[in-house]
Amino acid sequence: MRIERRIAALEQQSQETYARVESTDKAARDLLAMFEALLKALTGEGSGRAA
Repeated sequence: MRIERRIAALEQQSQETYARVESTDKAARDLLAMFEALLKALTGEGSGRAA
């Protein structure tokens, strides 16, 4: 019975950890996309102007 409760607690903890990892990954991808857009804007890429 104790082992089953411990396994359930570990499963809950792993789900919470996975959710945090997914959230961090999404934030990192969003930041990368914003950085790339800023870099394009600063270099004039995509606006038809020569860099």
